[in-house]
Amino acid sequence: NDVLDANGQEDSEEAEAEVSDASKARALFVVLRQLVSNTAWAVERSAIRAEAGEGEWKQRTPDLETPDYEVLYRDALNGYEVREYAPYAVVRTAGQGGEAANNRSFFMLADYIFGKKNERNEKMAMTTPVQMDKSTGTMSFIMPSKYWGESLSEAPLPAEDAGVSLQARPGERVAVSIFGGYAVGSLVARKTEELLASVAESE
Repeated sequence: NDVLDANGQEDSEEAEAEVSDASKARALFVVLRQLVSNTAWAVERSAIRAEAGEGEWKQRTPDLETPDYEVLYRDALNGYEVREYAPYAVVRTAGQGGEAANNRSFFMLADYIFGKKNERNEKMAMTTPVQMDKSTGTMSFIMPSKYWGESLSEAPLPAEDAGVSLQARPGERVAVSIFGGYAVGSLVARKTEELLASVAESE
């Protein structure tokens, strides 16, 4: 009985400790949530995120080629920047829509890039970013820089059943915001609205 009582007392003390730890954790969560919702902290966090965003993404994809651009304007408060892109080239799908279609588009482009669906069976390095055009439903991969400009004529043609085409892109000016998570339609729509509103405010 003495042993049972001792074990019972130990179990009770452990249970009380767990409850205490849980209460502390909940209290800490509430405090952190209040801090995050604080306006000054939110502004500072947005500025830090915007300043570090470009460098952070480049560190995540250090070996992937991307089109050349110049930053014309950066709004650290609203977390976006305006870029001037030099001409480049893409391989693109025809217009499609929906999540399943996006998956098909990705693999169609990958088949071309990795040599399965181009006339020379040429394997090319992946590049960044993958582009989606919401208005047309097209997806595009950036071509390697050796095929930009007039050199696009030297790129291997897509196979007849590849479902993709090559396209030269002129220089362009775009507003860019960076955000985390999976780019589902609802999130992209919300971020697009926020970006357009921020650009309109700065004009």
